Amino acid sequence: MWVSDDIVQHVLEPLQAMPAEHVDRADAPGHGLNVYGPTVIAASGGAVLQQVMSTWIAQFPESLENVELEFAAAVLAVDPVEGELISRHQGGLPDDPWTAGADLAADLAECARHGEAFIEVVQIPRARFVEQIGTLAEFGRLAAEGSHFVLHLGI
Repeated sequence: MWVSDDIVQHVLEPLQAMPAEHVDRADAPGHGLNVYGPTVIAASGGAVLQQVMSTWIAQFPESLENVELEFAAAVLAVDPVEGELISRHQGGLPDDPWTAGADLAADLAECARHGEAFIEVVQIPRARFVEQIGTLAEFGRLAAEGSHFVLHLGI
């Protein structure tokens, strides 16, 4: 199953306490997602995954047409070939109970140290958001039961 990178960036911090195995990094702490490599989530991590995803879905009322994810972004350079801005962005969801809403301001300050900082808003149709996050919650439930595991291959 494919999940939007924008969504993955927003769940990184809430999942930092999730027990997991980073199979390509022996020095890894054994928690959270390995963004650039494989992560195996088994029973104990599955319970955390299910709880985080279910809680996150509940934050967005059914009446919303789109879910807006805010990112702190910094323009780092201009691509000499394409003439497009090269930027990096970091996630931060205001008023997110898992991150206490402080990440966007901190990320914006961090981005400002590397270039022109701004806030980028990404809109995702709520139906697609709920489908992807709901599927992750279901995968977490199956892993928590011990009958399956979740394999995240990175972004």
